[in-house]
Amino acid sequence: MLPTLRCADDEPDVAGWVAGTFAAPPLPKPPAATQSIPLKIGGPLRAPVFCIPGAGASIVSLLDLAQAAHPQANVVGMQPRGLDGIEPPCTSVETAAASILPQVLQAAPHGPIRLVGHSFGGWIAFAVALRLREQGRTLASVDLLDSRPPTSDPAMAECDELDVLLRWIALVQLSTDQPLGIDAARLRPLPASARMHLVHRRMAEAGLMPARSDPASMLGALRMFAACLRTHYRPAGDYDGVLRVVYMPDPDLDAAGNDDEAERMRAGWSRHAPRVQLIRGGGNHMTGIRGRHANALADRLGLSA
Repeated sequence: MLPTLRCADDEPDVAGWVAGTFAAPPLPKPPAATQSIPLKIGGPLRAPVFCIPGAGASIVSLLDLAQAAHPQANVVGMQPRGLDGIEPPCTSVETAAASILPQVLQAAPHGPIRLVGHSFGGWIAFAVALRLREQGRTLASVDLLDSRPPTSDPAMAECDELDVLLRWIALVQLSTDQPLGIDAARLRPLPASARMHLVHRRMAEAGLMPARSDPASMLGALRMFAACLRTHYRPAGDYDGVLRVVYMPDPDLDAAGNDDEAERMRAGWSRHAPRVQLIRGGGNHMTGIRGRHANALADRLGLSA
């Protein structure tokens, strides 16, 4: 069919005009939903490990765990799109999983595969595991680090801009054990830009951001974080292999409360993976994948063996 555009009045050659229209450069392809980045170079004697970070996080957050893996293990970080603040973040678990799958298959065309997902990244890791099982691939392990059971209720994913920022602040404080002194009452009267400047200033004072950095540098991570919070996920099937779910203590709960939360996590995942195993981790949701806690976790998951 001819383009539904009018040719110029002084264009004598309609066929040439049509040919020129079709010769125009094609639109650029959309960016990949994930980027594959090596975290540790090993050898061919160990199953490669593919790591997916949590909501709004960089694969750098899993670097300590990657370095704690066996010296001969290849560890690859799968970075979801959007952290740069330019490309749009993924708004679907399945979109991210579909993007990761060919990269995993290219990096590991044969042999067993290990998957690790932290927090929201656990949902993506689980979706990738289901796709790999459909293709008959062997999964040496699927480890979900403090990943809440999936929810298919859109209402559970509803949150406004202030709620997103408050949850972000809560995670930042978990990672440093240092309160930023910001609460809902302080943020609510402020416009969005002033909220960002306040959070950035407090993070800079805590040494979490360079003092001379631009508050806009946080936008990419915050947009990714918001997209993940607003995403609901219903697994496409059940996983018939062993699924290991790591529960990391909540510092706001006592021992009994953490026991209850750990059991709810195990029971929730058991609806999608009958062979689920619960593992108790150290630290908290953020510190449990860093430093000495990462080393202990690598040992318990067999990544360092």
